[in-house]
Amino acid sequence: MDDVENLVDGNEWSSESSKKESCHVQSNTNSQSQRSRSRSKSKLRAGYEEGNELFDDCKFAEAFKKFTLVYEGRKSSLGPDNPETLEAKNRMAMALDADGKYSEAFKLYSEVYQGRKRVLGDDHLDTIQTQHDLAALRANQQKYDIAVNLFEEIYEKRRRILGKNHPDTLMTLHELASALDDSGKRKEAYKVYTQVYKSRQKVLGEEAAETLETGHELASNLDELDRQEEALELYRKVWEGRQHVLGKEDPLTLETRHEMAGCLAGVGKYEEALEMYEEVIDLRTKILGADDTDTLETQHEVACLLAEQGKYEAALLIFEQVHQQRKEVLGVQDEDTLESGHEMAGVLKHLEKYGEALALLKKVHAGRKHLLGEDDPDTIDTNYDIGEIHYLCKRYAEAVRIFQDVYKARKRVLGKDDPETLDCGFKMAMSLKSQGKFKDAKKFFKEVYEERKESLGEDHGDTIEALQLLESISIS
Repeated sequence: MDDVENLVDGNEWSSESSKKESCHVQSNTNSQSQRSRSRSKSKLRAGYEEGNELFDDCKFAEAFKKFTLVYEGRKSSLGPDNPETLEAKNRMAMALDADGKYSEAFKLYSEVYQGRKRVLGDDHLDTIQTQHDLAALRANQQKYDIAVNLFEEIYEKRRRILGKNHPDTLMTLHELASALDDSGKRKEAYKVYTQVYKSRQKVLGEEAAETLETGHELASNLDELDRQEEALELYRKVWEGRQHVLGKEDPLTLETRHEMAGCLAGVGKYEEALEMYEEVIDLRTKILGADDTDTLETQHEVACLLAEQGKYEAALLIFEQVHQQRKEVLGVQDEDTLESGHEMAGVLKHLEKYGEALALLKKVHAGRKHLLGEDDPDTIDTNYDIGEIHYLCKRYAEAVRIFQDVYKARKRVLGKDDPETLDCGFKMAMSLKSQGKFKDAKKFFKEVYEERKESLGEDHGDTIEALQLLESISIS
């Protein structure tokens, strides 16, 4: 009996010991698993931070790769709809967006937006922020009507949830004004910019970065509305604020100074504008480098200002330099390179170097047609200038052929009563008259006269000019 009891006791002890050993093994396994998960989370967190650092350094392609690794890791361990997974995917979209890959970014932003709406709700601040990023992307794609509608919707949400003067609400309102401005709705943009500027002054202070940013954009808007004196006054205020907060040599301070110079040129203060441009060039060269796109932009504006004053030889020297540097830095087909080429051709035309001007214009036209499309206003303008070179060289048949194409394109894109459309119709009539095709010329002079009378009034100089030429043909 004692042996049996001892056996039972021994078995019980053995069983209990086995359980403890099993629990100890399980505990070790769980600990190892937890440590493994902890290491994995730490690794993903570190990868996320590395991605942010790369993004801040403008290394967007590398940042995208890093965020993609974090996203895949979080999707595997946390699931595709986990907020942290969606955040990593959102950062992927931001990297693509910043790198100009808008179509790819749009796809990811849309997926994040739908995921956050599903998991967090339509009114969650993260969901709204993704919607805001989508709207900004649409503006970058020049889909302004879509962007405006989205920004208006986001503004109403943020105003309701955060209040009308919350920084995020004001940020959305600022972006709405920008989209309106870029779409050509200057007066509507002015009203919104003014509202944001006053609110940011009140909430954030006169010299807050956001207040100064809106002040700068409002000044630009005033300039576009031909209210140069008001624009100049506001630019000066923003420049003084940025100089005080950021310093004289900060890129944003220099940006405002650059725009001030342009505004001065717009009101005919050429010498003051030129002096200011030279100041900006010196500082941009020192801070950013001689080949930086901002430095080249200011040099380009100096050349334009000199050309506007009739100083074509001096302008040509600068245009040649800028055009060459932009080809090397940005590429032959870049929009800024093509712009410099177009302006340089205009100077060559004024210097009566028609062969060089024509050769350059043909290159610019081919580049703009490829980059911007056949119906882009800049492409059409270049084609018009090609026609004008032929007209000046008395190649009237070729001039008429090109002017006909431009006239049709401008009617289609700008409208039949747009001043540029009518200028082209007038030049085509002149070419036909020079060919002795008076009947055809009369038809276009009459068309231009009627449209100018309707849109400009019968006492306007351009209307009178068209009428005089129409009557001269009728008499002959």
